[in-house]
Amino acid sequence: MEMSKRTCFLKALFVLLPLVVAGSSLSAVQSQPAGKEEHTVKTEAINAAKAKAHLESEVKTNKKTKKMQEHLQGKGFKPANGEKDFFAQKTNYIDAKGQDVQIEVYVQNFVKGKSKNKVAQGQVVVTKKGTPRTTYDFYLDAVDGDFQGNIEEYYIDDATNTVKKANSWWSCVKAKIQNKCSTTCVGALVTCIGAPDWSSYLLCVSLKCGSCWLKWTACCTCNCSWSCEWACGCCKR
Repeated sequence: MEMSKRTCFLKALFVLLPLVVAGSSLSAVQSQPAGKEEHTVKTEAINAAKAKAHLESEVKTNKKTKKMQEHLQGKGFKPANGEKDFFAQKTNYIDAKGQDVQIEVYVQNFVKGKSKNKVAQGQVVVTKKGTPRTTYDFYLDAVDGDFQGNIEEYYIDDATNTVKKANSWWSCVKAKIQNKCSTTCVGALVTCIGAPDWSSYLLCVSLKCGSCWLKWTACCTCNCSWSCEWACGCCKR
């Protein structure tokens, strides 16, 4: 039943894909606040195999990613590894001087028996030449499977090295969409709630929002303390 639901949802979603891509080409030029130059924004989807390989590698080499996964597994959740269980994208910002900052977003669904909760582990990666690679690990839990209801977010606290509740990346993105994007994009937060899991929900919202999604996912990824602020602005999480 769950697979049939996912199949129907994705078939309906991909009817929209040519229209959305034609409108935004999944790339755009974003205007920066007064006094800043425009920067070219380019983005591309990362396929499931590459996303899976990346996250598996991070679990082995990144203590925070490993701790987050162990935390989820301790709660009885296991990583789902199907082709549709990943949402991943890479965005590059290039300024007039040729400087580049790359932002990657990875999300993987987690499942637990008959649990209604829709859970996913995520990571954002910021890379800029000449600066240390920065990662931010989190997980999202749509309690009772309701994307419009109680969504809990967690991250790894640096000071205590423990998993803590937070208003994080998704809270920031959602708030910016609601306040800064078009009616169609805002509506996607509701019209996409039929998605069977986080990867499908985020894909649906990103396709309907186009360039506005790119702008605010980047801004919320850049937490005003990272080196990406000069390229895409930053949003306090």
